[in-house]
Amino acid sequence: MKKYNVEIIEKGIVIGPAFKLNKTDKPIHKFQGIEKELKTLDKAVNITQSKLKHLYDSMLKDSKDLEAEIVQTHILMAEDPTFIDAIKSKICKTKISAYEAVNIVCDEFVTIFKNMDDGYLSQRANDIYEISSQMKSNIVNQKQVMPKEPSIIITDLLTCNDILAFEKNDVLGFVSSKGFSLSHASILARKNQIPTVCGIENIMDLVKNGDTIIISQNELIINPDEETIEEMKIKQIELENFKLELKKNKGLKTQTTDGREIQVLANISSSADLEESIENNCQGVGLFRTEFFFMDKITPPTEEQQYQIYKSVLEKLNGKEVTIRTIDIGSDKPIEYVDYKEENNPALGKRGVRVYLDYMDLFKTQLKALLRASCHGNLRIMYPMIISVKEVKFIYKQIDIVAKELEKEGKAYEIPPQGIMIETPAASLISDELAPLVDFFSIGTNDLTQYTLACDRENHNVVLELDTRHNSILKQIKICVENAHKNGISCSICGELASDESLTEVLLDMGVDKLSVSPNRILNMVTKIREI
Repeated sequence: MKKYNVEIIEKGIVIGPAFKLNKTDKPIHKFQGIEKELKTLDKAVNITQSKLKHLYDSMLKDSKDLEAEIVQTHILMAEDPTFIDAIKSKICKTKISAYEAVNIVCDEFVTIFKNMDDGYLSQRANDIYEISSQMKSNIVNQKQVMPKEPSIIITDLLTCNDILAFEKNDVLGFVSSKGFSLSHASILARKNQIPTVCGIENIMDLVKNGDTIIISQNELIINPDEETIEEMKIKQIELENFKLELKKNKGLKTQTTDGREIQVLANISSSADLEESIENNCQGVGLFRTEFFFMDKITPPTEEQQYQIYKSVLEKLNGKEVTIRTIDIGSDKPIEYVDYKEENNPALGKRGVRVYLDYMDLFKTQLKALLRASCHGNLRIMYPMIISVKEVKFIYKQIDIVAKELEKEGKAYEIPPQGIMIETPAASLISDELAPLVDFFSIGTNDLTQYTLACDRENHNVVLELDTRHNSILKQIKICVENAHKNGISCSICGELASDESLTEVLLDMGVDKLSVSPNRILNMVTKIREI
């Protein structure tokens, strides 16, 4: 019996036989001349694109919107001329096989993505691996053998194809060497609630087909003894009972034992997050991150495209509060159509509202879409990275301008409540000046911690110092809540601190009105609040 600590992508406890997905990276396809290799590549690319389009149509037919959305991203990547041309150039210049060229270019592109400061974009490296893997399989006509019984799938790198290839009943869990918490594969694993872990580099060498495997939260056990298996079976039952207890609180009032009501809202970035939030009976959305609709695209979404997205979310929430944050980009979150100047420290550079001055069309287009969508539900607009009264006044001026433009164009609109994110010490310290100007505060504790403690949250060297429970953070929260309430507005928390159950009572004592958490933490928070 061997035990390993692993990184959790989706929690759960499962016991079952191992089934290894063999995806060899050996150059089994030998060079046969430039012309022949280019033809081989073209054929593999066409097959990859064709299979993806067929899969996309299948997902739409089965009303699997999230899966279709992810496959569409992969189609765009498989058709990307920059990626394909780089592979062709590698074949011509270095005279290597199409298989090897895909391998090398994949590694080059992955390195570029991984070196990006933004966590979301760096984890798109997984999609490059995925498309490359499919192309290589199609070059050598490699077929995937399927397990004969429900199994725990062992792989070097978990891909969407791996998840989509197995019916939910045929897979007990996934174990992969490499993993990215924000990868599309991880999103699908969480959506389907398949226990998934990663982080053991040589997992394919450690496991044989048929070995008994246990995934238990952040632990992986290979060939456990009988005593351990029995212990895990008991834990499985306890976990299922706990989940059933959580579900009993679905739909109940989120109030303390002495009757104080606290809203539990959801932080969302995608349609999958929205689906999970609705399933867990969220009381609304406290943070809708819109920047992800602007990323991975060559041109920005139009006013009409954005309007349809926001309208759809509002209609699905059916009158519940939806707080939409305007695009929060900067040189740490690069997008194709924004020309960033290089910065030594992007976290302290052009971010959030600071970018709007340089890209007014981008900002105003989003505001127009939001004002139009406001007619369809309970919308609130929130602005990121505010540090001054001057910035709030600038934003309100733009709201006036776009409202007049919409009126001239004959488009229906409403001006919804508007608030700001408190995510810098500057904003918290002048919260008494900002509160009279806005309709609500929302405290982003992740960035507030980073800026208060002078610890870059992307820097692993200072991860131990990045303490969201630091007294300086708690004091700033208290100041913001007090200044919000003095001016008759609400104050919520939408950072990771909101789901820290050991601090829930402290935050409620401070007077925090709403907690906005990840979709999978909603029921936990409802349960916790009802115990206080």
